[in-house]
Amino acid sequence: MYTYKIAKDKYVPTSVISTLNGKSVLYIANNSYVYDKNGKRVTKNSKRVLLRRSRIVNYTGSIKTAASDAYRFLVNDGKKMALSTKTIKGHQYYSIGKNAYIRVSNVSYVNNEPLYAAYQTVTLDKHSNESKVPVYDAEGKRVSQELTAGSKVSVDRTKTIKNGDQTLILYGIKGQKSYIDMNDIATMPNLAVTTEE
Repeated sequence: MYTYKIAKDKYVPTSVISTLNGKSVLYIANNSYVYDKNGKRVTKNSKRVLLRRSRIVNYTGSIKTAASDAYRFLVNDGKKMALSTKTIKGHQYYSIGKNAYIRVSNVSYVNNEPLYAAYQTVTLDKHSNESKVPVYDAEGKRVSQELTAGSKVSVDRTKTIKNGDQTLILYGIKGQKSYIDMNDIATMPNLAVTTEE
């Protein structure tokens, strides 16, 4: 567990902090370089500025109702909200100060609320050492469609299915009614996607 020092010999988990110095915060899930508005890494004393995972930082920007394709988080009443982003060289960034940005994909919480992606792109792994990866319907039954290990797939939701004595965690393929098994994903996405009922 990563902690933040609040007084001598007193610490709290960084994941529960929603403000720092009276300002709202981002929780960094992965080591993140800081970039300028041109997409160049910021340096300080000839070293690139790197924010380590599990650190919290203040941000600048506004929070508003989330668009359908936005990185979003849910507030207490279930309303989907989003923090404003800036697109730099095809990637989405949050502002953390004057001409200082970090990639949204390296952030997991905004104001202690979990961050969800509209979708994430994953790489498929082999299925039982076979290169053909099965595809499932909404009930967890295999369909005729197959995918290939090593290919990239965009997923936008998850679903848990009881299939006999097995429990499957499925990821919905974006734009389709079909799913892939979590166990067939080589590397899990950095951010969560919506959970489907």
